[in-house]
Amino acid sequence: MSGIVGTSSSKSKVIGRSQDTAKAWVNFNAYSFGERDSFNVSSLVDGANEIHKINFSSAMANANYCHVAVTDGGASSHIRFCQTSAVTTTYLEIKGKRTDGSVTLIDWASEYNNVVIFGD
Repeated sequence: MSGIVGTSSSKSKVIGRSQDTAKAWVNFNAYSFGERDSFNVSSLVDGANEIHKINFSSAMANANYCHVAVTDGGASSHIRFCQTSAVTTTYLEIKGKRTDGSVTLIDWASEYNNVVIFGD
């Protein structure tokens, strides 16, 4: 491995630093609303309008963390994405969206959802 500028060229010496490691992550099913596995997630709440609230076991240092949400979108072949509803140090709310074949966005639930959080 060639290394990262300003760090050790040995991969084992780089992994585990504060900003190189996920602060929290969750894999869940939004159809049956069940958490498959997680790290630093105390609970997952299925709210109104398909809003999913991810509560953290340990609070984030600030609300400027990076979150990445990926979903399979269910059986629909229309465009799918996750929209942020709220970002705080103690929880993150996301909402699944897809088009209905036109330009209208509609709510939806998906079987495979993954969220990863990185930050200070």
